[in-house]
Amino acid sequence: YIAAPHAFQDYQNTSFCWTDSGKNSEYTVYFADNQAFKNAFIVTTSKTSLTNKVGIFAPGRTYYWFVCGKDTGKCSAVDSFEVSNTPVRYITAGKVVNVRDLGGRVSTDGNMVKYELVYRGGGLDEDTTYADATALHVFNYLGMNSEIELRGGCDHKYTGWNENNDHVYYIKCREYEIVFTSDTEVKSQYKRTFEAMADKKNYPFYFHCSAGADRTGILAFLIYGMLGVPYEDIRADYELTSFSVIGRRLGDYYDGNLSMDGVYRTMMEKYGDGSGNLQVAVRNFLTSYMGIESKTLDAVADILLDKNSASV
Repeated sequence: YIAAPHAFQDYQNTSFCWTDSGKNSEYTVYFADNQAFKNAFIVTTSKTSLTNKVGIFAPGRTYYWFVCGKDTGKCSAVDSFEVSNTPVRYITAGKVVNVRDLGGRVSTDGNMVKYELVYRGGGLDEDTTYADATALHVFNYLGMNSEIELRGGCDHKYTGWNENNDHVYYIKCREYEIVFTSDTEVKSQYKRTFEAMADKKNYPFYFHCSAGADRTGILAFLIYGMLGVPYEDIRADYELTSFSVIGRRLGDYYDGNLSMDGVYRTMMEKYGDGSGNLQVAVRNFLTSYMGIESKTLDAVADILLDKNSASV
């Protein structure tokens, strides 16, 4: 629950600092997950610290960093740190809010969803959240390739990280009503999107609506559910939006069936097999209702799940 604007926490809380003789007017800071600093994330600043400015780090990984002064040309020694292996990876992406990695959740079979393949978040061209230079720098570092625009084509102005990117998949998502829709165009849009996700060359994906909460939450529900992630974890992922400027989101945010809990109940009632298995229900929904082939869903799962992480 967010009590006040200053409590917003939808970013990685990081702080890096260094000392200097005062001879440098600017510093270049390098971060990488390898000691050769291949594909480094680079930031420039006139200060001797970076607080809540860098947040591209993946859980369970060791990162290295060093600083170079612009005027003296001298660089610091390389230091390192390890990121806690937690299941939630927020991304600090400038003015684009509510951005996080779908990775880290674990299926009922014990397979972990891989990091760095699918991201969810806020819109890239709205008044309250848009792709500024910092966000573009982050998206390019993450190698973002494909965008799933859940507002449909009418509200879409440009692809945030690359205006010439043709890997944009439009879905006219209606928040919690997706399990009731009879719109054949929406069904074909979902089918095309999952078929794109079955091709590894299209990754990484970024999907969003305006706030990255409700319509975005429904697609996350379908992806996670298809992969076998328990509903408790899906609901928790949805509710993390409460820590953003977007405002509080609970599973029963709306009344009746127009809520995340309502979608879950309807999915189990209409598409489940009576066993209480959400994965079965979601796959039935995607195949029988959306017309997506089972082999397409299998291909998506093969890409997104780390089957080497399964517990014995």
